[in-house]
Amino acid sequence: MTTRQTDRYPVSFERRRYGETTYTWAYVHIEGEAISLGDPWACLTPPVHEVRAAIASSPAVAQALARAAAAPASERNGTR
Repeated sequence: MTTRQTDRYPVSFERRRYGETTYTWAYVHIEGEAISLGDPWACLTPPVHEVRAAIASSPAVAQALARAAAAPASERNGTR
């Protein structure tokens, strides 16, 4: 699994080869939670603008961001 920083959040990529095609799944990491960005891309490296669009349009990402914002400051900075 590969990880790179995309805007504010790290994104990891998992690649699998099926026949002649390599598929890449992407996961955004928010507050220690890995959130799938949905269906895989049929390529080795998805375009950055498509990954950003998937992050922006994902209901699961929006929910994770809302949970992170609602968490007490002690939980957000790990000082519980």
